[in-house]
Amino acid sequence: MFTRWKTVDGKKRRYLVESYRDKSTGKIRQRHLAYVDLWPRKDIAKLVFLIQTHRKHMADSENTIHTKAFRRGALDKAVKMEKKIKKFVRNAALDVLPARRRVDRRRINQATGVSHLQKRIPCDPWCQMVSRAAGFTAAMDKLENEMPMEKWPAEMLDNFLEDMAAVQTKIDKAKKLRLEK
Repeated sequence: MFTRWKTVDGKKRRYLVESYRDKSTGKIRQRHLAYVDLWPRKDIAKLVFLIQTHRKHMADSENTIHTKAFRRGALDKAVKMEKKIKKFVRNAALDVLPARRRVDRRRINQATGVSHLQKRIPCDPWCQMVSRAAGFTAAMDKLENEMPMEKWPAEMLDNFLEDMAAVQTKIDKAKKLRLEK
């Protein structure tokens, strides 16, 4: 199983496919499994694992070498795995909705197959600035945990001071306005 890119409605989409051999013609074909557009790699890997496990249980349930009880148990496991796959795909599609909200685009709901327009949620500039500041402080804490500022080379300190000069001017301006009020 592997992912392939396809252009749908002028947008590039990624989907999961697998190769198989057609039994009637003997030619190699490809089967579409799921759209995985904007999914992280770990989620794609988990979906592949779930599909392979489901197929293993289905093969065990159809193999006549096993006892009837074993085949019945394998079939129960396959049914549970199929439900788990559907739930995982639905939840993964819901997890990437915030990333899709960045732009207006017409989407097809994978669960229902209905086309709908997802509205872009307007972002407040103040909220964006606050969240970016919080992300910056978290990144600085992580950087200082890896290498304390006392151990930074002089060139790295100079670059940091130059990059933070614009932020410091805004802080000074805000302090001055606060004192005037």
